Amino acid sequence: MAYKMSISKILIVEDDIPTNRLFQFFLKSNFDGEIISAYDGYEAVEKCIEHQPELIFMDINMPYKDGITAIQEIRTSGYTNPIVVISSYSDSTKKKCYDAGADTVITKPIAREDFLGLVKKFNGNA
Repeated sequence: MAYKMSISKILIVEDDIPTNRLFQFFLKSNFDGEIISAYDGYEAVEKCIEHQPELIFMDINMPYKDGITAIQEIRTSGYTNPIVVISSYSDSTKKKCYDAGADTVITKPIAREDFLGLVKKFNGNA
């Protein structure tokens, strides 16, 4: 089922290139807006401030700046839109994600329909 979404920008923050491309692939035929990619937490903060996406998908274990630190900095910058963490994590890491400002924390791997369902949910169509 294809969801045609009205969100105009989504930021995907994932250091694993095949996973980043897979998330982009999930969106391409179901999303009319701009897909922005970042490959580490440092780049995530910069791109979030520059592009102001309506939704962010964030990994946690990344080089240069981890996702938890990036989420904290993004929230400190005034960003209020949803941040969804998609990562392998422990329960203590999950709590840290929520404490940092994540709206949802999901375990990898994630199915295509579940990924698109998250976009739909935060687009107000769920």
